[in-house]
This record gives sequence, structure tokens and C-alpha cells, in this order.
Amino acid sequence: GNATQNFWRSAENLALVPVSGTNRWAVSQAAPFRRMHVRGGLNLAPDGYGWASGGYIADSRIDGTVGPYSQQQWYTRDSSVG
Repeated sequence: GNATQNFWRSAENLALVPVSGTNRWAVSQAAPFRRMHVRGGLNLAPDGYGWASGGYIADSRIDGTVGPYSQQQWYTRDSSVG
């Protein structure tokens, strides 16, 4: 997969219960993930663990683990993981 074309997307003010136990948020720049509560894990890579290009998580809570499998940077601020 190639998530380097996933620009200008955002998710805010939601609580998620991923059916598979892990939510996927594979994006590039300009794609904030703010004030989220993921009741499970969060995978930051696209399907097939292809390319992604970083992102931003703020004021969020991830109950499970975060899989930072993309090859680029992620900035996480004021968040709880695990």
C-alpha cells in the first residue's frame, strides 16, 4: 500500500472500538488525529506495510500499542499510549 497520497484528512473528538482490535491510520502530512480515544491498538502503516509519511497525534488516548511501521516521523503530543 501507499499512503503518501493521503493528505488533508483528519479525525477528531471520537472514541473507537476497532473490530479487529487495531485501528489503521495510514496518512501523510496534514492529517491530524486529535482528541481521540482508541480502545485498542493503532497501526500507522498502510495495508501491506507500504509507504506512509508521518503525521500528528495530540490529546489522545490509545489503550493498546501503537505500531509505527511507516518509514517516516510521527509527532505525538499530550497523549497516553498503552
